[in-house]
Amino acid sequence: MSANFMAFATTNENDGKRTPIHAERIVVVLGKDDEGRPLEISIYLEPPKDQPEALSVCAIEEPWPRQLGLPWTHSPELIIDKPTTTWNTCRLSVRFRSNDATATH
Repeated sequence: MSANFMAFATTNENDGKRTPIHAERIVVVLGKDDEGRPLEISIYLEPPKDQPEALSVCAIEEPWPRQLGLPWTHSPELIIDKPTTTWNTCRLSVRFRSNDATATH
């Protein structure tokens, strides 16, 4: 097992005070969609074995529908937006897409 990336809580300032975070992953809650499903992004602090300098990020799939025996009708999809005004920034968001192959959204 490789060492996790270092992570810090800090201010918006580039040189702000850094408080170390010790975790295997960080979950960022963005809110809920119109159907009440949680919009959450998970940041994994353990480097992938095949690319140790890369950061893995995913949209979290809540396990509760399966635990309740409900159909798994939608899956979260990670959306990456690259603003044209900055070269070193991207924006991440989450949307749910239907698992039904015939659905249009």
